[in-house]
Amino acid sequence: MVPLLTRRRSEYWCGAGLSTLTVTPTGDIFPCHLFLHYPEYRIGNVLDGSWDDNVIGRLRRNRKTNDPVCRSCAVDWACQGCPAASLALRGQLSLRSSHHCEATKRGAERTLSQYVDLLVSDSKTKHLVKEIVEGHCA
Repeated sequence: MVPLLTRRRSEYWCGAGLSTLTVTPTGDIFPCHLFLHYPEYRIGNVLDGSWDDNVIGRLRRNRKTNDPVCRSCAVDWACQGCPAASLALRGQLSLRSSHHCEATKRGAERTLSQYVDLLVSDSKTKHLVKEIVEGHCA
């Protein structure tokens, strides 16, 4: 709900390799632990100082804003997912599929419906929800 209200929408499905990293006991760096079985997503190694900007580039290009369907989607604020799971299931980083889009839209509808229910509930709950939302939007 907060991304919708603040208009701060993430360009990415997740922060793997962008805001999170996983380092193995041998020093190898991966975008997250779910990429450990994909040697082509090894970013580098902390022990030998290696770093592959190409892997980071692939992750940075995997944006919702680079996909014409996602870019024009009204519920992109609710769209999240796991690129590593998409890689395992479909062989690609992009999560967009008809199944993922429909599930996201149904989830967004439920979120908005529940939010409206809270807003029209008793005054105590309404006040509490307002404080929470304003605290996150400040």
